[in-house]
Amino acid sequence: MITDPSLNQQDTPPAKVHPTSAYQTDGNLQATYYFSQINKRDNKVAKYLIGGAILIALTVVLSGVLYWWASELAEDEIVGEWNNPTVTMEFKSDGSVSDSEGVWNEWRVSGDTLYLIDDEEPEYEYYFKYKISYEVLFIAPIDMTGSIQSENCVAFATDGVEWEDKEYTTWPSWCAEE
Repeated sequence: MITDPSLNQQDTPPAKVHPTSAYQTDGNLQATYYFSQINKRDNKVAKYLIGGAILIALTVVLSGVLYWWASELAEDEIVGEWNNPTVTMEFKSDGSVSDSEGVWNEWRVSGDTLYLIDDEEPEYEYYFKYKISYEVLFIAPIDMTGSIQSENCVAFATDGVEWEDKEYTTWPSWCAEE
C-alpha cells in the first residue's frame, strides 16, 4: 500500500489469516475457508456487549419484579380489620376501605405511605405514614409540606386482638405515643 505523507496515513499491518479446510464426505467438494484474527477479536467484543446488554435487561426486569412483589406484600399485610377504642377500619383487597366513622372509601399503599380517599372528596388523596409492628398498625397524617404530624398518630390493633391486652414494644420514632 502506498501512503501519502501529506495525509498522515499509516500502513495498517495485514491481518493474520489462518486456513481452515472442510471436505465433503463423498470427496467431490473440497473447500478451504479462511478466517481472520481480527474477526475473532470483533466477535469476542460483540459477545461481551450482547452479554452486558442482556445482564442489564435482566437486572431491570428483576428489580421491577421485586418492587411489585414488595408492594404486593405491603398491601397484603394491611388487608383486614383494624380497631382501636374509637374507630374500626377494614381494608379490603380490592382497594376499598370502610371505617366506623364513614369517612374513607378507597386506599392504596406505596412504600411506607398509605393513601386514603375521602368519600365526600374523591378528587383528593390524603397521605399517611404507616407501619405495622407485630399486630399493631400505626398511622400518622402527612401535611402539604411532606412533614409527618406525629401528634395525630393513631394506633390500631388487628381484628381479634383486645386493644388493652395487646403488648407491643415501642412506637415508631415518627409517632407520638397516646
